[in-house]
Amino acid sequence: ANPGSPTMVDMYLAQSFDGGATWQPNNRLTSVSTDASLAPLTDAGYMLGDYLGIAESTNTNVPAVPIWVDTRTGNPDPFIARVGIAPQVNFTAWQAAHLSLAQINTPGVGGQAGDADLDREDNLSEFSSLTDPNNAQSFVRSARSENISTRAFVGTDDSVLIAGFIVTGAPGSTKTVLIRGLGPSLGTVGVQGALQDPTLELHIGGNVIANDDWQDTQAAAIQATGVPPSDARESGILQTLAPGSYTAILRGKSATTGIGLVEVYDLNAAAAPKLVNLSSRGAVGLGGNVMIAGFIIGGGLGVNGDGSAHVIVRGIGPTLIQAGISGALQDPTLELHDSNGAIIAADDNWQDAQKAEIEATGLAPQDARESAIAAVLTQGNYTAILRGSNGTTGIGLVEVYNIP
Repeated sequence: ANPGSPTMVDMYLAQSFDGGATWQPNNRLTSVSTDASLAPLTDAGYMLGDYLGIAESTNTNVPAVPIWVDTRTGNPDPFIARVGIAPQVNFTAWQAAHLSLAQINTPGVGGQAGDADLDREDNLSEFSSLTDPNNAQSFVRSARSENISTRAFVGTDDSVLIAGFIVTGAPGSTKTVLIRGLGPSLGTVGVQGALQDPTLELHIGGNVIANDDWQDTQAAAIQATGVPPSDARESGILQTLAPGSYTAILRGKSATTGIGLVEVYDLNAAAAPKLVNLSSRGAVGLGGNVMIAGFIIGGGLGVNGDGSAHVIVRGIGPTLIQAGISGALQDPTLELHDSNGAIIAADDNWQDAQKAEIEATGLAPQDARESAIAAVLTQGNYTAILRGSNGTTGIGLVEVYNIP
């Protein structure tokens, strides 16, 4: 019975795996309570309980199917449910309760690695998240960004490279990150005009932590991370951060200029809080001087750590004028590449192709000339490239947002 009403009732099922000596906890079958007063009234009382039964399971991949009558529609109607058979919740029983036998036996649909509803979270992830594998609107995006970086020309004044990032988590939690400012080592991978002596600042509220050469103050700790800069002239800051918004600024020492790279490494990506959202502002030039934002989608809850993340990538230019930036890029374009360099998506003006989807996130650019790409991405490395349309140049902003 429903404790809130003398006539509202629910149907439950209990299972025994030892001949009835002990019983598993009751499982509620009805998703909506039924009003027994709407059942047929006879001399023997309201008639609901005469029409109950269970189609038995034949093996662990086939569910038991209870059938009953309730009045949720306003009339007595038959309903059924699928119930996996197992003394404890496991994937096999869960799959039997949610997927048909035909789905279970279809490659790419059934099994732990299958994706029955094509939402890019496999069935094992759906099981771990207790979401519906047959409903593409029922999911938990189980992957997330781990490391984020931006490469661009580092100039002076407004043309320095500014990277903003956000750490999300519960109050009192912390996340340890390594922020690197690279220049000389870019030359070893063929980058022409690399910044020869980068300096780095991390802004934490009103406080600034600065570093010129990474070995000056935290050499042993940075070395222990396994990802120290490879050149002694490069910069590094190892810091434990509370949830909040942070800014890293990359400059050239003594106002020198060149191509530089700023990176934020999540040193324990599996643990909360999360490192989310990258926003980098700098000079967008031509050829090798375009702005390149790299990010990694880490592991999720699926097979082999697979999972998915919903991201919005934005290329901003004209609206920077409102923030007092002179020389803003007037017509930015975006490309999103996978780890093999293939273009996943490209955009010039954000309203052209994905307008409704982008607006639904609340992250639509303010100017119609700006760019945005919405994508669901699985585990791997990705690159967003910001250029000026028709070879134009200026100060631009590239952003990568994780959408829950």
